[in-house]
Amino acid sequence: MSEPLDYFNPLDKDDRPRRRGPALAVPAEFDVVLTRTTDHPGARAVEVELGAQGVACFRSEGTDAADRVVQLHVRSADHAYAAQLAAMVFARRKRLNEIDPRRPAPRTPLWPDEDWGRG
Repeated sequence: MSEPLDYFNPLDKDDRPRRRGPALAVPAEFDVVLTRTTDHPGARAVEVELGAQGVACFRSEGTDAADRVVQLHVRSADHAYAAQLAAMVFARRKRLNEIDPRRPAPRTPLWPDEDWGRG
């Protein structure tokens, strides 16, 4: 028999705590923290670059719902090379952001028949 989906509803009367759970255990081989950042796309770009260069890494995220911190862990033998790659990626992202900063999304009406600004 099918069961209803358990969607989150902020007005729900159920007082169950809704948490993500504990953080994942970091494997013992990844003993050095490469970077700790709140820039999630930057951390993903570093992961992709490390993977392309053949450097294994492990990603862990904090349990805080807001301002979640991403940590990338590497092996101590790969730390020097991985640090150079991470610095290169973050410098490239900073330089591109200075050239063309990310603009906020344009405000658009929620419904096609809404007409903001005209009374």
